[in-house]
Amino acid sequence: MQFFLKIGQRTMGPFSPEQILQFSKDKKVSPTTPIATSADGPFEPMAKVWDSLHSKNQTTRDPTPPKPSSIPPLPGSPRIEPESFAAVPQPAPLTPVAPEIVQPHLTQSPTFQSRHTANNQKQTAILIAVGCVVSLLFVVVCFIGIRLLNQTAPESKQASQPERPSQPDLGSQPERPSQTDQDDAPLDSTDAEVQLALGLMHARGDGVPQNYAKALKCFEAAAEQELAAAQLNLGVMYSSGHGVIKDKTKALKWYQLAADQGNADAQVNVGFLYYSGDGIPEDTEKAIPWFRKAAEQQNPVAQFFLGLCYDNGYGVTSNKIEAANWYRLAGEQGHQEAQINLGLMYDLGDGIPENSAEAVKWYRQAAEQQNATAQYFLGLSYDEGNGVTEDNVEAVRWFRLAAEQDHVSSQVNLGLMYELGEGVVEDNTEAVKWYRRAADQQDADAQYYLGVCYNLGNGIAKDKFEAVKWLEASVENDPGLQNSAWVLLGEIKAELGDASLSKAIDSYDEGQRCHDRGDYEEAIEAYEDAIAADPQFPWGYNNHAYLLVSCPDPKFHDHVRALEFAKIAAEITKNRNWRILDTLAAAHASAGDFDRATEVALTVLTMAPRSSQEQCLFYVKRYQARLRWAPYQPSVAN
Repeated sequence: MQFFLKIGQRTMGPFSPEQILQFSKDKKVSPTTPIATSADGPFEPMAKVWDSLHSKNQTTRDPTPPKPSSIPPLPGSPRIEPESFAAVPQPAPLTPVAPEIVQPHLTQSPTFQSRHTANNQKQTAILIAVGCVVSLLFVVVCFIGIRLLNQTAPESKQASQPERPSQPDLGSQPERPSQTDQDDAPLDSTDAEVQLALGLMHARGDGVPQNYAKALKCFEAAAEQELAAAQLNLGVMYSSGHGVIKDKTKALKWYQLAADQGNADAQVNVGFLYYSGDGIPEDTEKAIPWFRKAAEQQNPVAQFFLGLCYDNGYGVTSNKIEAANWYRLAGEQGHQEAQINLGLMYDLGDGIPENSAEAVKWYRQAAEQQNATAQYFLGLSYDEGNGVTEDNVEAVRWFRLAAEQDHVSSQVNLGLMYELGEGVVEDNTEAVKWYRRAADQQDADAQYYLGVCYNLGNGIAKDKFEAVKWLEASVENDPGLQNSAWVLLGEIKAELGDASLSKAIDSYDEGQRCHDRGDYEEAIEAYEDAIAADPQFPWGYNNHAYLLVSCPDPKFHDHVRALEFAKIAAEITKNRNWRILDTLAAAHASAGDFDRATEVALTVLTMAPRSSQEQCLFYVKRYQARLRWAPYQPSVAN
């Protein structure tokens, strides 16, 4: 039996630009951020997840950002290279160069051409000869005139000016390079604006071969003359490592010099280096004044980051009204991520009155700029009738626009629309096409649906082995959350003669039932049977470890074995399942390693869905206080 579940991200908060590209499922949460209530228990029984999949419109899984291959020490801030948002300024206005005039090429009719071919050829030859003679005479006259001017100009200048002290003979001065020589040597000019312009030409490959080393020299020459735009670009060169060894400290130096002159882009980059801690010590409080200076100059990137900081309490006290105000200012200038974040705040009623219609307005503005994430949100709004009249045809249109930009969740939802015949004519072959495109991007939902199609022969030839391949990929990419994939995988493998996973799942379910009714000894035996049946099934290890840590009867506590089993489960799932890592944190705390428990719990906080973050925060605070695991108490979570 197949279960259809549209992928939604309605339960998330604001995005940073990088998170938008990666489909971050939640807002960034710091350990002091108040968050919503959670479900109870550090693990979710398979039966609960299985039951939840019966509701097509219920959201049980948000697309997740790339999960760590190893547990990071602390939850990180988004990382955006300054070059991705720092505008490279145009040089100050220079003397315009007249564009080359190209005469239109006129073609006569074939009849006229054949009638006058001989006459035209004679006339053309005569005109060419006369033109050549006139051109030659003009060149000779110009040459003679220039020579005469060069001889007489110094004499007249000497007669009209007082005599100056003699200077050392420096020899002949180098000629100014021609346009064709600009790619061979820096321009011989002390004019900072000209050096900046030439540097930009070399950096961009604009009219000359791209050459970062030459661009660097030009920027240096202009920057030493305190030209802010050159200092900014020199900072970008050091930040990116273009034409020079990457050096964030030197980048900060040049950004700072430009920022002190009021350059808004440089102010944003100074703020970002402090915000991200990229090559320098992270200090969000130092970032705020720089973001504010640029934001007050109407810089939309600075306004967006200032909104992000107020939204999440980075370097300032969290203030949703301020966040919305700064997002709005940036959004009104067309900043797409600000438009999406403001839309989400209205959609969720996050610190401002909930207003789905206003959310749709901001999603649409970003979507019309071809922002795939905004197109996806707009598709969800039409699919759900949230802020607009429900319209599956419009939902399909927006999902398709995003899907064609390889937005994974849109590809999955578009596949579902085709499979269900919602907004389009039912077409399983087209559904498989979109599932495959998302599955090839390692999306676990798409891999599950593709596995189901192969199992049932929907839109593709039935192939049990291909079904196993995609279901195994699904549980590997999203272990534990795709419990229906585990169950179906076990059933198909049993049909193919390998009943080990099916037996493991049966033993796991029995362990759950024993655990729920308080038969802890029988639960432990059932979990051990699950491990023995299939050593690669992580939930037998996870629930065994959890029981050894949390059992109400202390005689079953065993922190050594609990830590051993929790580590195995985390290793099997490659540290990508927040519930299993939650159990690992509890096992570390049980063993008395509170530093490691806190470290893992903070990682869990960054990975868990919003509905479970209050519970995760409760355990972060508990382990920071050097206390072992205890049942979750919502009243003390904050």
